[in-house]
Amino acid sequence: MSCVVYQTNKRTGNMYAYESFSYRDPVSKMPKSKRTFLGRVDPVTKEFLDPERAARLKEKHDKEKHPPAGNDVKKSQSSASQDSKENEQFKDELQALKELMIQQNEKIAEIQKSTAKTQNMLTSIADVIQKSVATP
Repeated sequence: MSCVVYQTNKRTGNMYAYESFSYRDPVSKMPKSKRTFLGRVDPVTKEFLDPERAARLKEKHDKEKHPPAGNDVKKSQSSASQDSKENEQFKDELQALKELMIQQNEKIAEIQKSTAKTQNMLTSIADVIQKSVATP
């Protein structure tokens, strides 16, 4: 979680803005924070005195936080095309698996029908045997 923190230098009276990013340290299991300098701020209006510098620092900070896949734009484009190829392959494999499942389900339905027929035949045979044994 990040927020903007304003800090005033007591000696000079200048106000400075920092972006504060809170995180949980996995080793000490304690909350910690990092600050990135954004620029000098007007104490009354809280507007940046050099907004261009603040914007550049924010962009730099965002790039460090979320770098693109690979350092080069061409690499990120090629990785995107690679991802789309992999997605297409995955879709094709998924479609083949769906067709295989449909075939397997049809085979299961046929087996269940034949099993039901066999059970009906066995029960009728058992009835005939019981009737023939019961009547001497």
